[in-house]
Amino acid sequence: MSWETIGLGLLAGGAIGIAGYLKSYEYGNNHETFNWHKFLKTGILGGIVGGLVPLTGQEADVVIVILETAGITAIVENVIKAFMRKATGGI
Repeated sequence: MSWETIGLGLLAGGAIGIAGYLKSYEYGNNHETFNWHKFLKTGILGGIVGGLVPLTGQEADVVIVILETAGITAIVENVIKAFMRKATGGI
């Protein structure tokens, strides 16, 4: 177990949680309120995954790069979806 990888996982989970909220937010009368439960679940899951990284037996740098790439991809995807929903009127 590495506190560094747990911390990185928590940060990644938090970023994904915020991006997911932005993606789900709808403007107008039907907007999703911020859900701390969902946010904390995502952050905790990120921390767990980060804590498990050293157990893979691989170089942490390689695994972290893979996880960062996956996380960045998820964040970018959610942000794009949020902008597309806004641009198309919530579709």
